[in-house]
Amino acid sequence: MNFTEKYIDMVKGLNEGEDIVKYCIKKNKKNYYDNSNEIYKLHFNQTEQSFYQLSEKYKNNYIFENVSILFLVNKLKDCIDITDGKLFDTSQFVHSWQVFNGMLLNNETNEDLFVMAFIHDLGKLLKFKNEKPENIYCANKIIKFDSNLSNSILNWNHDEYCCTRLKPYLSEKMLFCIRHHSLNDMNNKNYIKNEKSENLDFLYNFYEYDQNTKGEYIPEIMNDSSKQEYIENLLLKYFPNKISF
Repeated sequence: MNFTEKYIDMVKGLNEGEDIVKYCIKKNKKNYYDNSNEIYKLHFNQTEQSFYQLSEKYKNNYIFENVSILFLVNKLKDCIDITDGKLFDTSQFVHSWQVFNGMLLNNETNEDLFVMAFIHDLGKLLKFKNEKPENIYCANKIIKFDSNLSNSILNWNHDEYCCTRLKPYLSEKMLFCIRHHSLNDMNNKNYIKNEKSENLDFLYNFYEYDQNTKGEYIPEIMNDSSKQEYIENLLLKYFPNKISF
């Protein structure tokens, strides 16, 4: 990817002058990190059996039924990832706008990426089902590899749930991105050698924006009515009037 000066300046401003994301322990956030580490331990203790049990649990068990995509995105205002050491108490709704803002600063024009900014973390709405945090948040690892990522078993979390629910509406590359955007091992050559380049390129591009725009700030474009209207219309173009999620 090529990066504009505006994008690079924003990322460096968020990451202590570096052009990659940093997760630095702040002294006043120690309790937060202690809690996050405990949740991660439970998350990575998941097994193949855990994956199938959770998949079966939510096979026909929806968080919200017959609602609009705009309703779901707006519910992210009440959703905070308690394991994210860059966002802290910043909502997933604000995070979505941060990602979109980064895309605009980098002169991005791909509307699939714009939509991804607002839907990739919808699975975190599992909090409204009182699901355990270790089954909602956290980055993922591969539990069982089977020829390619799509056939493999990963830790079960918001990625898997969201990909399953949105499967009827999105392209292959967008679903691939949703399922794997939290994957720690996405650059492992043994895992990606059989993947389509289109899927990987889309995932890597999105991952850049997703990870490197995080922070405890509210982007100005959130108050831009024209941008709000654009995103609302864009989301409605990709999804039917009512979906069950």
